Amino acid sequence: MTGSDVPWWKWGLFSLGAIFLTVLLMTAALIALALEGVDFRDYLEVARPAWITSGRVAFWIALMVVAQSAAMVGVATFFRPARRLAFAHLRPPQDRRGLLVRVLLGAGLAVLVQAVWSWVGPVPQEEYRLMEHLVYAVSHGKMFWPWVWLLVAATVAGPLAEEVVYRGLLQGWLVRRWGTGVGMAGSAVLFGLAHGWASALPAGVLGLWFAYQVQRDQSLFGAVLLHAAHNLGAVVVIAQGM
Repeated sequence: MTGSDVPWWKWGLFSLGAIFLTVLLMTAALIALALEGVDFRDYLEVARPAWITSGRVAFWIALMVVAQSAAMVGVATFFRPARRLAFAHLRPPQDRRGLLVRVLLGAGLAVLVQAVWSWVGPVPQEEYRLMEHLVYAVSHGKMFWPWVWLLVAATVAGPLAEEVVYRGLLQGWLVRRWGTGVGMAGSAVLFGLAHGWASALPAGVLGLWFAYQVQRDQSLFGAVLLHAAHNLGAVVVIAQGM
């Protein structure tokens, strides 16, 4: 059974369930963070000592990232046109060798872009250094499960949700309305800006490669895989530098 064969009310239940689960997890995380002595009104300010020494805090923040990703997917499934665009082409493409080549080329581009930007680019604003602080908190918390949730957030929930929204939904809509060039560029620009001004250019360059890969393969699979590998590499690099 394909996505188009599933009755609308089942998609509706799935969407509402994802949104309800998001609210439930976010509420539990905020309560837990409050019990840890963290002010939930500015939970992104993770540079505070109370944040970076607790593995439990890192666990709850990572859980919030997963929940926010689930919310993005849940909202996308609620509307039929958005669902058709966002979840189209989730399967691997027929050209497996071409997929592997594009993933490897994208990985090389990601390494090059990050290396150059770390040398010439500005320091990201505090709220856009969440991954760095999460890795620090998990590394110093000496706990196992925060690592699991951090990796789930970085390599599964985040990449899948972002590719479904930016490449599946936004790029798909822009391509249908204004053509391939506008669709690819538009999704890349929005993707870059979502990562903050200090990281907008490198994120936008990678977003443009993700957009090209999706357009070339007619599949989100390669972009999700490359996005996950990039995030995993970022976690490893940050952890090694701690």
